[in-house]
Amino acid sequence: MNRMPAASRRGVFALLVGLQWCVVLAFAAQDAGASSPMSDLDASNARRRELGIREVKPTWVVSREEYFARDWTEQKGGPSIKRAQYREEWKGPVEEEDYYWSGKTPTRDTGGTIFEKITIRYNYDTKTYFVFYNGTDVALRAAVRPYLVKGAPSLERVLPVIDATLKEWGLSRL
Repeated sequence: MNRMPAASRRGVFALLVGLQWCVVLAFAAQDAGASSPMSDLDASNARRRELGIREVKPTWVVSREEYFARDWTEQKGGPSIKRAQYREEWKGPVEEEDYYWSGKTPTRDTGGTIFEKITIRYNYDTKTYFVFYNGTDVALRAAVRPYLVKGAPSLERVLPVIDATLKEWGLSRL
């Protein structure tokens, strides 16, 4: 069945293992230049406080880093609660998203399960906030709709609705 001699199979296997190590070492070298998630936490959190964005807590865990995006969770294996998107080489943030999960999974009118959540995105370039709601609450969807497409320079008008909803869910925005 197998026409390749055993010595050749071992050579191919050794080559594949060697290539895997090259890839691993290349990514390690690339990551060595990236800033540590906690290295600038105080400075970035001070900026988040000024903007009214949820801070990264020292107990949070980086769950994923790729394409200059960093996802945070409250616990290892938990759902993502913050994503920060950076410019190339991790130089300055582009935008941040905070995810607030209700824990509810309602069914859509058309069928299918929804993981109910509110997402607040801040864009550092345009200095605008965007609010997204994924769920079946019609009043909440109507309240955040003006913040969905163009965004807004502040969340003043929608914050009372968001904060009241999060309180009902047992969560806090900040």
